[in-house]
Amino acid sequence: MRMTHPGYSRFCRAGLITGIAFLVAGAGMVHVAFAQTPVQYRESRDQLLATNACVKCDLAGVDLAGLNLIGADLSHADLSRANLAGSYLTGATLYQAKLTEANLSGAVIGGANLSGAEMEGADLKRVISSRANLNMANLARADFSEAKLEYSNMEGAILTGANLSRTDLYESRFLFADLTDVNFGSVEFQVGCSA
Repeated sequence: MRMTHPGYSRFCRAGLITGIAFLVAGAGMVHVAFAQTPVQYRESRDQLLATNACVKCDLAGVDLAGLNLIGADLSHADLSRANLAGSYLTGATLYQAKLTEANLSGAVIGGANLSGAEMEGADLKRVISSRANLNMANLARADFSEAKLEYSNMEGAILTGANLSRTDLYESRFLFADLTDVNFGSVEFQVGCSA
């Protein structure tokens, strides 16, 4: 026969209630953290759509596919893993923006300023560009297959392991660019492309 102190059962109940309260509070904090994350992105997306600008915004993973973002200011914005497929970014400013593993396939980026942008592993298949500024951009492992990059400036860009097969690079500039392990495949350099 086990003997217990009379206050022991009250102590156990109090400990159990405290433990349950702690777990409920912890679960509530986790729920709040997850609930706030989409709202934060939604607010940034709404700001971009309302003002055509979202400097230093966190838009990581946001779906902006097919949108008209002509002339938008997204300087220093985090668009990593964002879906910008088929979007219109003509004349947009994405200076030092983070576009790591972003999907820009089929996007129109003519005249866009992507100088110093982080675009490692970005999907740029069939992107259409004329006079885009990609100087000093990190384009390592980016896929430009079947893209039109006429008159584009990629001076000083990092293109290590990038895919430029079946890409139109008419009059594009690559002065001081890192072209290590680039897949040029059947590239259309045409006259005037300086590598």
